[in-house]
Amino acid sequence: MGWEELVAKKRKALAELIPEKWRIPADKLPVDSQHSVISYPETSGKESCFLPIGAVLYVKTNVPQSVMVCETINNIVGRTLNPYNRLLSCGGSSGGETALIALHGSPIGVGTDIGGSIRTPAAFNGLWGIRPSHGRMPFAGVRSSMDGQETVHSVCGPIAHRAEDLAYFMKAILEQEPWDYDPKVIEIPWREEKYNEGKTGKKIFGVTTVNGVLGFDGVVMPHPPILRGIQMVVNALQRAGHTVVEWRPYKHKYAVDLVRSIYRADGGEDIRNALTLSGEPVISEVANDYGPGVKEKIDLNAMWNIQIKKYKYQQEYLAIWMERNEINAWIQPEAPHAAIRHDQYKYNGYASVINLLDYPAVVVPVTFAQKQIDIKDLNYKAISDLDMQVHDEYQADVYHGAPVAVQIIGRRLQEEYVIGLAEQVGRALASS
Repeated sequence: MGWEELVAKKRKALAELIPEKWRIPADKLPVDSQHSVISYPETSGKESCFLPIGAVLYVKTNVPQSVMVCETINNIVGRTLNPYNRLLSCGGSSGGETALIALHGSPIGVGTDIGGSIRTPAAFNGLWGIRPSHGRMPFAGVRSSMDGQETVHSVCGPIAHRAEDLAYFMKAILEQEPWDYDPKVIEIPWREEKYNEGKTGKKIFGVTTVNGVLGFDGVVMPHPPILRGIQMVVNALQRAGHTVVEWRPYKHKYAVDLVRSIYRADGGEDIRNALTLSGEPVISEVANDYGPGVKEKIDLNAMWNIQIKKYKYQQEYLAIWMERNEINAWIQPEAPHAAIRHDQYKYNGYASVINLLDYPAVVVPVTFAQKQIDIKDLNYKAISDLDMQVHDEYQADVYHGAPVAVQIIGRRLQEEYVIGLAEQVGRALASS
């Protein structure tokens, strides 16, 4: 039996679970799968946390094959498009979830994030989303690729239309005491006092800055709409009475290369093995990073050395933060561009470095690209081939109207406080 027949069989089984009166004819709307790799187990423990607090689980949303690319496409459902512009990407891996929420098909949803998979789709769809630190939210039973990879953890987090909804969701989940059924959850109840502290009072925000350019990480220069969005946030915060200072990103190129080596440590074997079970062909977006041509997997000693480097980098970053202890959070782009054209996503360093550090980060929607004012710099001198590729991708006419967002980044395990800070940023933007 080929993979297409297996998919058809699975769709039929899923459809039979839906009450008759709720069913939509298959020729009108095929039943979507939550994961394109159909060999993964169906069981999930998240319902034990959601259902007791009144959640209604009514739809499965699309994700990319492998959930390790920043575009939502697979062999089964196909490509999910951006609700604002179908020529643009909805992001990934939680792209189906964010597209549905952006279209008001759901008030809130849950994504996973191992390298930006909550934040990138939230940013591309004009939504709020939080990537919590590992250990704050339950993950038991969630289907994921790279299961067993414990160096950079995938985490669950909510996506919604308001910062307040993120707080409401996290509070509701933590009140279920998920540490009683997921041993990886740290026993930290929702701290309302930290949330209130974050959303009140004047704060000091750092802004990622290199060579005097606000929003630049020193690796890839953001597109004009992103640079304008950063400046809008800075201006709004200053008008609201907050203090904004420069935040020099520390060894971001090193960190981006390090986290990439972690993602590819098994040489793509985990993903290829899952595909082999069903015979499903690898899509080009996955093949580039995890296909047969990927460098051979590293041995255990090499992995231990990578983990040492990660821990050392985390220590160094924390020391820098403690030296500038007055900073409450720092702000940087979520990606170097607004919602991007399909298959043109090339650099996720603005997002993945946060995963390496395991810091909580909240995406805040800011504005939309405007072709009249977001003019391309035709004299820009790139610092690398990658930088030039990203720069060349920008076309003001194509990206007109694409959502623009930033992320607010805080200290590890300070989710309540960071959501509160993000609320302050949102209020400042709304009143500016």
